[in-house]
Amino acid sequence: AIKLNQHFVSLIESSKELRLAAKPSFALSVFCMKVPEGIADPFLGIQNELTLKLAQQLSARKDITVTKTVLNGVYCIRFAVGAERTQEKHIDAAFQLISGEVHQVLADFYESSANKHYAKKPDGFTRNCLHVESIPA
Repeated sequence: AIKLNQHFVSLIESSKELRLAAKPSFALSVFCMKVPEGIADPFLGIQNELTLKLAQQLSARKDITVTKTVLNGVYCIRFAVGAERTQEKHIDAAFQLISGEVHQVLADFYESSANKHYAKKPDGFTRNCLHVESIPA
């Protein structure tokens, strides 16, 4: 489980939209969304809003289990690798699923009338993103 979590950590670290919120511990990773580039967020309000929305969308799914927490005022999502039969393909599928939800959260953020005034969509950003129906068995 620790090696698989290290793989998950490498996926989070390669993401432009996500970051680790704490040092990984054994099979547990804690992450949050990054504020979109070019947006000032000195009090973490936007970052927390995005992460909370992501946590809600992930929690509503039946094919992935995550929990939310708050670390030093930062909303975070906890992902634990614990099942004995978990393989790297499951971690990859979970990350793709999370990434798809991240793109949905960002699309909603950019389309929100309140955010249109100061949040410009990055070039090439589209609502069309990889969608994973479920994590393979």
